[in-house]
Amino acid sequence: MILEIPHTKDLLECQTTYLDSKEEMLHKATNLLKSKLSGNRIVEIFLKTESYNEVHCFGKGEMYLWNPISQSFTQKYPSLF
Repeated sequence: MILEIPHTKDLLECQTTYLDSKEEMLHKATNLLKSKLSGNRIVEIFLKTESYNEVHCFGKGEMYLWNPISQSFTQKYPSLF
């Protein structure tokens, strides 16, 4: 999956497999963001999902927020259904 940071136009590629659970994919994305981003500002991340497993776990083209202080990765507009 691709993590796109809209305000900087950066694209970060996160390698996942079809065997990864949602928690494993979140862990990989969190580790990638910790290693590539610096500062204490909350950052919007556009999650470009590609594989069936990624779309099943995260939806298609969802916006997430990265909070570097708590090191959390949460959906910006959670689904109501």
